[in-house]
Amino acid sequence: MRMVSQCNVPWTHRSAASASEITHLPTPEANARHNAELKWRVGAGSSPPGTPLLAADTVLDLDGKTGGKPTDLAEAFTILQALGGRSHDVVTAVAFGTAGRPPQVLTSRSTVYFKPLNTETIQAYFQLVNPLDKAGAYGIQEHGGMLVDHVEGSIFNVIGLPIELIVPWLRTLFPEREVRVPDLRAIWPDAPQFPGTA
Repeated sequence: MRMVSQCNVPWTHRSAASASEITHLPTPEANARHNAELKWRVGAGSSPPGTPLLAADTVLDLDGKTGGKPTDLAEAFTILQALGGRSHDVVTAVAFGTAGRPPQVLTSRSTVYFKPLNTETIQAYFQLVNPLDKAGAYGIQEHGGMLVDHVEGSIFNVIGLPIELIVPWLRTLFPEREVRVPDLRAIWPDAPQFPGTA
């Protein structure tokens, strides 16, 4: 959510750690929507009416199965082995609105193509990145060039917040500001030039 501040709006980040995420609903979109709305409602429950709130949840879609965050390094290793040399989809749901009213929930889907991965590459990645707090055991903005060949769709979605979906809402909240989709380099200064990103 720190990405929101790059849109030229004031924003405060709070964790919704008490929201229990699920991955057992029929589709990745359903799981992401459920989790994002649950996080949003946790925030709304402790906020005065009218407070603008935003929550997001990201899951992976690998052959129609929903993948979330790994529980340990062994599971993280198994996930990256499964992703290596093929494509998967990243689905993010964004819940937004003001406390006291039902949120709007939108989803975004991008396709990520991984390079072939061997044991040495995965172990080297784990030396640099904690995979346990990331859907799919990786964060594209953290040494993602070691793993990712290219992306089709929103790179912001793969990072974890399809910011382009909420810019119109932010413009209604802050009409006096020039709200804009942030420059990727402001969020990820050493981003590789992945072909196919939009």
